[in-house]
Amino acid sequence: MKESLPAEVQQVIDQHEAAGTTDDEAYVEATMAYYIKWVCRLDFPWPEHVMRSFNNLNEDMYGDGIRGAECAVFENSAHVAMVEEPDR
Repeated sequence: MKESLPAEVQQVIDQHEAAGTTDDEAYVEATMAYYIKWVCRLDFPWPEHVMRSFNNLNEDMYGDGIRGAECAVFENSAHVAMVEEPDR
């Protein structure tokens, strides 16, 4: 999905990830382009509860599977469909 971003944005992301400088403001700004396209397509600033989730991610649990989960496709949303299409 990163490849869908402009080349200069990809370069900033790659450069900072390789250097381990992901706390750099340029990296944070570049990743916002990714988040806006693939995570939450609402206008920025995002709702407070979405920002709270971003600020409190538990990296250890982020990649774990959920037993019994089902997959649903929300065509008009990115990653936070519960915010973008709450009625569905």
